[in-house]
Amino acid sequence: MSLYKQLVIFISVLFVIMFAGTFMVNFKSTQSFLTQQLKSQTNDAATALGLSVMPLIEDYDIAGIQTTVNTIFDSGYYQVVDVLDVDGAILTSNTQYPVIEGVPAWFINTLRLEAPTTTREITAGWLIAGSIRITGHPGYAYQQLWEVIVRSFMWFLSAAIALILLGNFTLRHLLVPLHNVEKQAQAISARNYDVQIPLPKTKELRSVVGAMNKMTTIVKTLFNEQAKTASHLRDIAYRDALTGLANQGHFKAQLTSHLQESDKFVPGALFLIQVNDIGSFNNRNGFEEGDKALLKIADFLKQKARKYPQTLCGKISGGDFALFIASIDSNTADSLAESFCKKFKQLYVDKIYDQENVANIGLIMLEKMQQPGPVLSAADEALRAAQAKGANCWQRFQGDLETSASTGRHSWLKHLIAKINASDITLLQQNVQRNQQDGENIHTEIFVQINDEQDKPCSAGLFIPSAEKLDLTQKIDRTVIDKIVVHLVNNGLEQSPNFAINLSLSSLRDASFLQWIYSSLRKLPVPDKNSDQQSKIVFEFSEFVVVNNLEILQGFAKELKAMGYGIGLDQFGHGSSDFGYLKSLRPEYVKVDSAYTKQLHNNLDNQFFVSTLSNICHSLDIMVIAQAVENQEQLEVLKTLHIDGVQGYVVHRPEVLV
Repeated sequence: MSLYKQLVIFISVLFVIMFAGTFMVNFKSTQSFLTQQLKSQTNDAATALGLSVMPLIEDYDIAGIQTTVNTIFDSGYYQVVDVLDVDGAILTSNTQYPVIEGVPAWFINTLRLEAPTTTREITAGWLIAGSIRITGHPGYAYQQLWEVIVRSFMWFLSAAIALILLGNFTLRHLLVPLHNVEKQAQAISARNYDVQIPLPKTKELRSVVGAMNKMTTIVKTLFNEQAKTASHLRDIAYRDALTGLANQGHFKAQLTSHLQESDKFVPGALFLIQVNDIGSFNNRNGFEEGDKALLKIADFLKQKARKYPQTLCGKISGGDFALFIASIDSNTADSLAESFCKKFKQLYVDKIYDQENVANIGLIMLEKMQQPGPVLSAADEALRAAQAKGANCWQRFQGDLETSASTGRHSWLKHLIAKINASDITLLQQNVQRNQQDGENIHTEIFVQINDEQDKPCSAGLFIPSAEKLDLTQKIDRTVIDKIVVHLVNNGLEQSPNFAINLSLSSLRDASFLQWIYSSLRKLPVPDKNSDQQSKIVFEFSEFVVVNNLEILQGFAKELKAMGYGIGLDQFGHGSSDFGYLKSLRPEYVKVDSAYTKQLHNNLDNQFFVSTLSNICHSLDIMVIAQAVENQEQLEVLKTLHIDGVQGYVVHRPEVLV
């Protein structure tokens, strides 16, 4: 029973007891007063009547006696009036039976009032001439007592209503701090540390609320410090201290992951940039001026990279930079290289760099998965060719890795459009399993592929960039969601796995498309929101999409949660964003970018990052899943880092969804 109900019951019982006590005292007092008044009235009437009829008795005027008695009797205050002679014989007698109007019979029967009887002698001089006997009528007393009860009850009822209203308001007002404390405790349980309660005026509650606020502040501070520490340590391990770009090791790890994983590979362009004679510049002008020049170049690269959804940007060595931009063609890459060279020339004009030949660029186009070593070697070869051409020049690699537009490009695009418009898309599934011996599935991630013109499977990374340029990604998303909904309807929710569906950026930014998703999900049985199990459908987004569209995604996640579904984060750790947004977004899981898991068993920095990330996410009830797990060594290390789930060839290879 709640404290509020207990207080209401206690006050009600106390009020009833007070009323009962007050009523009994009032009732007894009134009853005693009325009884005494009735006796006094009867005595006075007997005395007055005796004086009135004394001369009439002497004359034996019976008619006169009767008339006098009738005058008193008609007042209604008497039940019996008898006039007796000296021998006790009744000369006249008036009697009326009590008829009490306005008083319930049950009240009269319950409360018996004794009607007082008074006898007075009638004297003539020193002689007794007779006597008078009067019995009072209790009707008036009953009426007065009944009115007392009615008035008392009405007062009690009015007071009770007023007390209930006032008490309800007062109790609710007094208990607001306790309700707030309850909400705050629930918020803390949900890993929400932003709730603060105003201090109440009540001393006892003030101390409780103050303690809760202090605890919330401490927990929030600890979480924020932990997140900042993790971000800082990540930056130390994976970021260049001067520019904030990925350092050599981290850039190569990310590039390797991108080039060698079929589900992540997207064609694009790799730029290798070398600032010429940076060491000599530092000797001439000092390291501070050299750092300024490098920061100018780094900032320009960052600015260009932000315009594209999938980029890798790193500082390879003292004056060397590398930039990979996905989903761009050779013409766009050439234009970017030209803009970079113009920027280099401007640095000389602005006297930021003291020699005309600021930097050169080697460019290589990538349209298929490659080993990172040959790719970087080819880019370096193109860089040497650019340096040979002259100051601030660029060169595209022209060797065996040449990826200029193929002769069948037009035919391929026409084929792609037909396949997508016909919804001729194959769904692949890959199970994500718990990092335990039992191998329980967390969810099944859905990948898409189409068959090329030779009827060979073509992974998403190879055709999605073209689909984006053709504005066909929403069509792909619709096809995938429709197929999954049909699968769930046909197979039943209990017999189907939990599905993770990747959603494109264009779909996320289209409000009408999101409404279509909500409508499609309503076709399914309503998921059990109180279940500890994961949602049947989770929409997955890369960290880049999340960070740059956080407000939209928060609204989308809120709508999904209300329907019993959720969102997940993919390629987490790929960017350099703060972890703080996890607290507000609350995804069901994050998938650690494969750049951290590839060499996990022999890289202590990666292990520390994954462990710290795991601790932060677990404090928010967010699962952590490791991607690209391909061997037993990785599995064993991941178990020590408290990772919830694993995804990769070592546990399950992608297969066609039946």
